[in-house]
Amino acid sequence: MANLTAGKGWEKEIWRVEMDTPWVGGEDGTANVQAKQLAARTEYLKDFADEVEEAREGEKTLSARINKTGVEPMNILAKFGYVGDMPTAASTENVDVAKGGLVEMDGIALKVGDLAFLKNQDDARENGYWQVQTGAWNRFPGYTKSDADCFSYKFILLEKGDANSGKVFFLDKDVYGIDADALPFRESVFSPRSVPGKILLRDSNGLSDEDAKLDLALTTRGDMIEGYSRSLLDVFRVGTVAGAMEEIRRRCNNNGEIDGSKIPDFRGMRIGDYLDLASIDDGTTVYRWHEDYKNLRIVVSGFNHYKNAGNLENTDNNVLFTFRNCVTTMRMNPTNVNGGGWQYTELRKYLEGVFALGLKQALGDYLYPVRRLLANTVDHAWSNDTVFLPTEREVWGSLIWGESWDGGTPGQYPIFRETAYKSKRVNGSRHWWWCATPYTSSSFCIVSNNIYADNVGASAVGGVAPAFCVR
Repeated sequence: MANLTAGKGWEKEIWRVEMDTPWVGGEDGTANVQAKQLAARTEYLKDFADEVEEAREGEKTLSARINKTGVEPMNILAKFGYVGDMPTAASTENVDVAKGGLVEMDGIALKVGDLAFLKNQDDARENGYWQVQTGAWNRFPGYTKSDADCFSYKFILLEKGDANSGKVFFLDKDVYGIDADALPFRESVFSPRSVPGKILLRDSNGLSDEDAKLDLALTTRGDMIEGYSRSLLDVFRVGTVAGAMEEIRRRCNNNGEIDGSKIPDFRGMRIGDYLDLASIDDGTTVYRWHEDYKNLRIVVSGFNHYKNAGNLENTDNNVLFTFRNCVTTMRMNPTNVNGGGWQYTELRKYLEGVFALGLKQALGDYLYPVRRLLANTVDHAWSNDTVFLPTEREVWGSLIWGESWDGGTPGQYPIFRETAYKSKRVNGSRHWWWCATPYTSSSFCIVSNNIYADNVGASAVGGVAPAFCVR
């Protein structure tokens, strides 16, 4: 006796046997048509029942499983991530998108092209991401009706705003169409900030406000800096120096958006964090990385140290770097004369010239020339410096051998509050190194190998551990 071959599917109608229907057996005979149709329905229902049984996970009913306390939250949260584009500002009331224009939203003056997050529209179908224009606004690219699931399981973090700063929102809906359906955005119980009633959450950079406070503590507590320095490749989770420099540029420029506030984002970075360069080629000499001597390690030495200083104001956000040890040894001048101070030395010409080109090749186009006020034994003058030696005041915090008119703009580098970083080495041994401050008409200030302030003649061969800023 053979069995029928049944399919799987929901047959909408079941064939009826009429009074005059010939009764024929076999696989496709009239006597078996109804049986095969009902068998297909049974197979379909069996699959559905199996899914329900699996979803119940031992509960008597599916409703009991769904309503069981504590079952689903961890599974749901595991699906969430941050939306790809964070808004410039979020709404607090209805906005006339047809009228549009450059309005102020939550205390933030919007510009053309800014991303505005609307969540309070009278017609909730208008909620979502909009691009600011001088006239009518348009849906922000990537978040239009053609972009399915663009808000699904996404956190929207507001970093600025009088009312919305620090708040996190999400779309409380699984199935929706932009422009077609209401988009109910809800405020989350999470926040990257310590807000009463909120659960602490890390932001898109992997930080919380508590981390930022810790970073501040680590940059100001001298007993922790040396041991807590980290490679910026690890800090930024990048694989190359070029990737790290691009991240610094992003952080200097308000996370990629340059606006009137010029507020940088240096969170997560610490004084003493470093990058190791493979080589620097000045066109004649190639300085190569040495693992034991760490001759090409550059360390974060200050944040916005020179910003707003200068007779021609240094306006850009920047990160100050110094070399951890001496790159090389050189003289200031061929003879014991300073010839008008640091600005006119042979060493400055080398650093600002071919060495700067080699450093730029190693880092990329990120070097930021800054204005500094420097003594010249007769008076003082402004200098435009790209790769330069720190002044005596920038090393020690005050003048010791240098002239009183050494401006030392604008004071001691944060990194040099620590004695360890004043100590420089050449091929593993401590070595004295040059400062940019003249002492007399024939000598310049130095940091001795025993870590005290001193001076030597300009023709002596001393260690060179330059500084530079990047933006």
